[in-house]
Amino acid sequence: MTTMRPGGPEAADPKSGKEVEAIRTLVAQYAHHLLHGRGTEMAGLYAADGRFIVYKGSATPVVNLTGRENIASQHKDMKAGSVFPLVTNHIVEVDGENASGTCVMFCVRPSPEGSPGAPFYGEYKDQYVRIGGRWLFQERNFTYYS
Repeated sequence: MTTMRPGGPEAADPKSGKEVEAIRTLVAQYAHHLLHGRGTEMAGLYAADGRFIVYKGSATPVVNLTGRENIASQHKDMKAGSVFPLVTNHIVEVDGENASGTCVMFCVRPSPEGSPGAPFYGEYKDQYVRIGGRWLFQERNFTYYS
């Protein structure tokens, strides 16, 4: 298992660093699809049997979707500019064809008048899988902190 941390083991293993960077790029693509209202493309970043789960204030999920088609259906009406996500503090651990990661998202939703609305933030806990040489989300768990 390789963790991307300053001075960590990836410095001795360039391949592991490339895998971590590929996963970070996957997460960045996800945020860009959210920003630009591309729900179908965002869902395409999940494995066919991938899961998207959201928690907000309790142990019971408020969203619990399984399968790329269900995730796409839930996000098909997204509008460009409806959210402005910023993802940071991403830690990734790679273990062969699987990986896990955690990152923080800070997001602003514009008000109906177009001015910045109230921000929200939370944490993603992800499971990734490499299929056909491509990293995909196997599971994304998002917990709202505000």
